[in-house]
Amino acid sequence: AKQSLHKAWDEMNHIEAGVNLAECYIREKDFKKAVNILESLYNIKEVVVTNMAMDIPDLRRLTLKKLGICWSNIHLTSQNPGDLQRAEKFYREFLQIKPNDLFVMDALARILNNTGRFDEAAFWAIKTINLHPRFKNSWHNFGCYEIMNKRYVTAKIFFEQCLKIDPKHAEARHNLNQIIAMQK
Repeated sequence: AKQSLHKAWDEMNHIEAGVNLAECYIREKDFKKAVNILESLYNIKEVVVTNMAMDIPDLRRLTLKKLGICWSNIHLTSQNPGDLQRAEKFYREFLQIKPNDLFVMDALARILNNTGRFDEAAFWAIKTINLHPRFKNSWHNFGCYEIMNKRYVTAKIFFEQCLKIDPKHAEARHNLNQIIAMQK
C-alpha cells in the first residue's frame, strides 16, 4: 500500500495519497520524511481535482496540526530550539483556524513551558481547563507551572484535581508527594 501511495504522490501529486503517506511516516516515527510531504501539501494554493474529498481549508488544518506534531517530535532527538519554534508557529496558525482544539492547545502550552514562557503556558493551560475541565493533562501542566513559580499550595490543588480525574496519573502523584514531603 505504501508503494502505491508513493507512486500516486510522486508521479501525480495526489493530495490524499500525500496525506496518507505522511501519516505512514508519522506512525513509523520518520518525522523528517513526513515534514517534507506535509510542507509540500501546506504550500498547495489550489486544488485542481474536483472530485477530492478535501478542499484547501481542510488541507491547511490537517497539515498545520501534523507539522506541529512532527517538529515537536524532531526536537526530541535534535534538541534544536528552531524545531520547537517551527512547531509553535504551526500550532499557533492552526489555533487561528480552530481555536479550541484540545490537543493543539495542550501541545502549545508544553512548548511554551519547555521554552521558559511560563505565564503564557499557564494562560493556555487555563484556557484548556475552562474549555475541557476533565482534561487531566492541563491540570497537571498547570500544577507544574505553579511549581516553577514556587506556588506550592496552588500546585498541590491542581495535582489533586488531576488525580481526581485520573488516580493513576504517575507524574501528578509524584509531584503531589514531593509537595507534601516539602510541607512536612
